Amino acid sequence: MGVCLRLDRSYASNLGDSRSLVEQIDAIGVPAERADVVLDCGFICSAADPAIGVSGPLSHLLDGAWQSVTVAVGSFPGPAFFDGRLTRRVISIPRLEVALWEKIRQRWPGAVDYGDYGVDHPGPPPDEARPVPNLRYTTPEHWRLYQWPKDAFGGHSTFHQLCQSLVRSSDWPQDGPAFSWGDQQIALAACERIGPGSGSEWKAYAVSHHLAAIVDSLQPDGSAE
Repeated sequence: MGVCLRLDRSYASNLGDSRSLVEQIDAIGVPAERADVVLDCGFICSAADPAIGVSGPLSHLLDGAWQSVTVAVGSFPGPAFFDGRLTRRVISIPRLEVALWEKIRQRWPGAVDYGDYGVDHPGPPPDEARPVPNLRYTTPEHWRLYQWPKDAFGGHSTFHQLCQSLVRSSDWPQDGPAFSWGDQQIALAACERIGPGSGSEWKAYAVSHHLAAIVDSLQPDGSAE
C-alpha cells in the first residue's frame, strides 16, 4: 500500500529539497502521501553532533507531503565495549538518543517520529555463540547492563540470580511484571519458575521491555522521549 524510504544522513545531507525523492517514488506510481521516510543516523557517540547533522536534512525532508518522517539513531555500544569480564556487574550506559530526540521534538514539535535500534548496536552483531547471562534493561535515560558469570558447570543458572537482583533494584518498573511480557518472564525467572534460557530469550525479554518503555515515554504525559 506504500513505500518506506530509508536514507542515511550523508545522502540526506546532500538533498537540496525533497523533489528528487518524490520523483523516484512517482516513477513507481506511489504518491508522497503513502511514503514513510526514515532518516537513519546510525551510531552516535554524542547527542550534540547528530543534532547538528539532522537539521539540514530534516529541513529538506519536511517540505514534502510524506505520510511520516522518522529519525532513527542508536547509541548502544558495539562489541569492543564488552571486555569478556567474568565478574558480576551492573553498568549504566547513557541513551544518547534521548537527548537528541528532545532537541528534535523541541524544534519540530509533532512533525518527526522517534526511532532507535532497540537494545542493539547499529552495526553487525558480535560473533558470540554462548554469551554470559546478561540483560540490557532500558530505563528513561540509560541502559542498565546486568551481567553475571556462568555457573561452575559453564551453564546459565546464574541468570536466576541476575533477575533477582534486577527485581529488587530501583530499575524495576512500578508496574512490575505487568509492565511488559519481558518483565513478566524476568519475574518468573527470579522465582525460578522458568529456566534460565539463553541469549535469544534474554534478548527477547530486553526488547519487550524496551518497546514498552518507549511507548510509555512517548505518551503525552511521558518523559523527555
